[in-house]
Amino acid sequence: MKTTLLKNRLLPQVLPNLKFLIRKFRVLFQLTISFISLTVAYPAENEEISLIAVGDITIGSDLTPTLKKSGVDIVFSEVSRLLQSADISVATLNTSISDRGEPKYGLGHKAFRAVPDLARGISNAGFDLISLTTPHLLDFGVDALEDTIQLLNNFQVKTVGAGLTEEEANKPVWFDVKTAQIAFLAYSHGRFFATQGEGFISRALHSSMIEKVERLSKRADLLIVMTHWGKPRQTREVTKRQQFFAHALVDAGADLVLCQRLHMLQGTEIYQGKPIVYSLADFVYGNYDKQYTRIIAPKMIFCDGELKLIELIPVWVGNPEAKYQPKILNGELAKLALENYQVLCKELNTEMVIESSKGFIYPKPTKSHSKQDAFGIGDYVEKTRGDRSQKVIYLLDISSSMSRQNKLKLAVSALKDAVNMLKPDDQFNLITFDSDVHPYSKSMLAATPENLSTACQFLDQLQHGSGTNLSAAIEDGLKLTPSTLVVVSDGTPSRGIRNPDQICQMVRRWNMSQTRIMTIALGGDHSDDDVELLQQLASDHNGKMVLINIK
Repeated sequence: MKTTLLKNRLLPQVLPNLKFLIRKFRVLFQLTISFISLTVAYPAENEEISLIAVGDITIGSDLTPTLKKSGVDIVFSEVSRLLQSADISVATLNTSISDRGEPKYGLGHKAFRAVPDLARGISNAGFDLISLTTPHLLDFGVDALEDTIQLLNNFQVKTVGAGLTEEEANKPVWFDVKTAQIAFLAYSHGRFFATQGEGFISRALHSSMIEKVERLSKRADLLIVMTHWGKPRQTREVTKRQQFFAHALVDAGADLVLCQRLHMLQGTEIYQGKPIVYSLADFVYGNYDKQYTRIIAPKMIFCDGELKLIELIPVWVGNPEAKYQPKILNGELAKLALENYQVLCKELNTEMVIESSKGFIYPKPTKSHSKQDAFGIGDYVEKTRGDRSQKVIYLLDISSSMSRQNKLKLAVSALKDAVNMLKPDDQFNLITFDSDVHPYSKSMLAATPENLSTACQFLDQLQHGSGTNLSAAIEDGLKLTPSTLVVVSDGTPSRGIRNPDQICQMVRRWNMSQTRIMTIALGGDHSDDDVELLQQLASDHNGKMVLINIK
């Protein structure tokens, strides 16, 4: 009974204090979890992450006696220190690693399969990831593919781009480096793909590839996409199709695109501030002679998710005494290798600097393409581009009425923002008009940083004139067959053809290339007839009219 009395007296005092302590503990626990989550989710400031990439590793039975005699480490012994100097080192494997399987294509076809112990040599060299989206991976069938993946994984080397099922082949691979999460995808553009039941190689299907990159880019601190283009070409030039796919990957959110084409050495492009390496040739090609014996191994340095620089290390793969063994170059041969690669990069409008026995690419600051102009021109151009580059001509009315209410100043500001939203493979021109027509250039211009900067300076220096010869301006613009024509005007035509119906008829006759016409009706003092003309022009030519009221 005393116990019951004591309990009844103490509970009212203890329970409030106990509940208070529980609440405090919950708050402290939640704050701790929140702090841990923040620490994991965001990379530390000024954190550098390095990645080294090399080209194809192709090893077959011709090298087996050498590997058994000297050991598998002999292949990468001269470059292992370089490979181990990066946070992540990657390569493409153009062979299988196995002692199982039979050649799929008979005696008349060159087939590659390396001894199982090569997996240990790849791991010892310092490789962290191997892309398997290569033409010779399936030369010995699915059993050899299974062994390749298993053996590399057993030695802590991850693989990407191939698997025993389609789901496995298309899975991204993740790395935790310092405080950053880095994702890799790999795709093949080659013509020969595995069929069901024979293993799978991830296909570069544009829509699904872009969708996956867009989705992963929101989760990863860095997203790297590797692609293999299969058979070599007769020329070293980067094709338009290669650029289209690479640019699309960057636009979708890739931070680095690593491409490869059999035996080809191609340059590096900086697109939207992101590096695209088009092909790194053969890093190891058994005892065979190589098309390129002086190649490059790029080391990319990222800081806080942005490219800081690319260090280019020259590599020799043409040693006649050990053709299978890549070796870092120095001296005059290094200079020759770097100068050759400098030419390849220049063809892609990339500036490369040579210092001592290394090359460097420093990305130039890029203007943000997310900034919208006041009239919505850039957004319209972007939404109507489809899968092609745009050819845009901007027509600007500089008649005397444009000086009122700062309309010309507002138009110039909007057009400067709009042209800076163009992409590097777009083309553009400017045409101003009053009583006469004044083309900025006789022909279309590439949307390079230099051309865009000069065009903006031209816009800043414009002075208003008198009269409005809208019909002649549109005629001159359509002669250059743009994909989009943008007309910015505030008044009734007072020169050339003045009747709205006649102007519409003439434009329909001139527009043989089916140019889209976007019109900007600028100012609050124009009549309904003016708006109706600009509206009709946009409607007739699959365009859009924007009415800007200025009070």
